[in-house]
Amino acid sequence: EADQARKHLLPEAEEFELVEADLPDGVTEVYSATKGSETIGYIVSTQSKGYGGTFDVAVGINEENAVTGVKLSNMNETPGLGAKATEPAFIDQFEEIKSETKPFVSKNATGAESEIVAISGATITSDAVAVGVNIALDYYNSNLK
Repeated sequence: EADQARKHLLPEAEEFELVEADLPDGVTEVYSATKGSETIGYIVSTQSKGYGGTFDVAVGINEENAVTGVKLSNMNETPGLGAKATEPAFIDQFEEIKSETKPFVSKNATGAESEIVAISGATITSDAVAVGVNIALDYYNSNLK
C-alpha cells in the first residue's frame, strides 16, 4: 500500500528502497526510486505545521530535478478550507517545479515562476504545504542531486 502511494508520485518507478541516512529536522523518510537498475528519482517525506497541526508531505522528484507529485497525509486541516489542500486544483500546482526554484504561495495569481495560488481562506495551510515541499527540495539539492 505504501509503495502504491509512492508509485503515484513517481509512476515510472518499479521499486522503492529506503535510503539510510542521517536526516535533518523536518525530513522524515527518503526513498530512492528505480526502474531496472537505474535510479530515476526520489521520494522525500517531510513534516510541516498547518492551521490544524502537523501533517506529512511526500514529494516525488525525478532525474530531471522536477517535482512529479505531492501527497499529503495525516492532515487535520479545517474541512472545506485547509482540507482542500489535497485536491488537484491546489496540489497539482507543484508538479514540474524544478528543484532549483522555491515554490511560494500567493493570494493572487501573477503568473510568476514557481507561484502557488493559495486556497482562499486557508493561507496558513497553503504556506505549510509549500514549506514541506521546500524542505524536500532543499534536502534533495543538498544530498541527492
